[in-house]
Amino acid sequence: MNSIAELIKKGLHKVTGKRQESKEQSRKEIEGEYFDLFLLLCEEADALGEICIRREIDAAFDMAWGTPKQLYGNVKQIKKLLSELSGKAAEHTDKGKIVFGLSFEKKENEEDRVMLTFSIMCTGDGISGQDLSELNELFKAEGCSLMTEAVPDLGAKYYFTLETGVAAWEPLGSFEKAYNEDLRKRMTIREKFICPEACILIVDDNPMNLEVIKSLLETTKIKIDTAESGDEGIAKAAEKKYDLIFLDHMMPDKDGIETLREMCGEEGKKDTVMVCLTANAISGAKRWYLSEGFDDYLAKPVSAERMEEILLKYLPDEKVIMGTEVYNG
Repeated sequence: MNSIAELIKKGLHKVTGKRQESKEQSRKEIEGEYFDLFLLLCEEADALGEICIRREIDAAFDMAWGTPKQLYGNVKQIKKLLSELSGKAAEHTDKGKIVFGLSFEKKENEEDRVMLTFSIMCTGDGISGQDLSELNELFKAEGCSLMTEAVPDLGAKYYFTLETGVAAWEPLGSFEKAYNEDLRKRMTIREKFICPEACILIVDDNPMNLEVIKSLLETTKIKIDTAESGDEGIAKAAEKKYDLIFLDHMMPDKDGIETLREMCGEEGKKDTVMVCLTANAISGAKRWYLSEGFDDYLAKPVSAERMEEILLKYLPDEKVIMGTEVYNG
């Protein structure tokens, strides 16, 4: 079975037949998946924003303009470390703000490699005690170091550095501007409809992602069940007939593809629409997900417009009640 990296890289690199380039491409293929950094950052910013809203603190961004967007690397590791760090930082911030930062540095003599430094700065005393100890153990287990420094008159800064490959040097640009525009588009629902008789299942190991999607679907009145692991999703799908199931691709233990296969059984039969949730929404991804058995895919961070398209396309017509135009946001 071909990996997603093998499929996507065909659109990013021309085959030259030169031995050196072949070796370089082989190295890329085994060092992780291709991903769009902007989409990954948006997903993490959404999760952080949800926490900040609940705790009534502000969130700000400090992302280096020239950071390359199209990368390849260990996406699961990046998301795991960022999620744990930002979550702990928010828990230890009672007032003030959190600043989500990113900088980069090109690797000397390696034009397609870059060092990314992710940071979280929070006002107040910062993370302490058992939580800080647990974070340090987590980063150590992931082969990474969590660095800490005091920021005079502000608070504490936590940061870590990871090496990734560069697929293309298109710059990230102004993240805050692009993210705010993306939020505006995602919160605009062009046409109101309700589906009170429809029932869907969302499987994602990140509780914040589940809450964001549930919030996005609130006006549709769809019945929503959730699961935080592949096994939990399999168990729920076995007990109940769903009109549509969303499966996160990047889950620990059992990922979305493995979960899909178990849900379909040995004969590969399925009578429920399966949509993959993924941050790898770049050229070649859709064809690969379809080849693995999914009916469609939905890019993270999830937009209201694209979610609307998926629901109207796959939910039974008799369960969709169309209404008038409304704007949510």
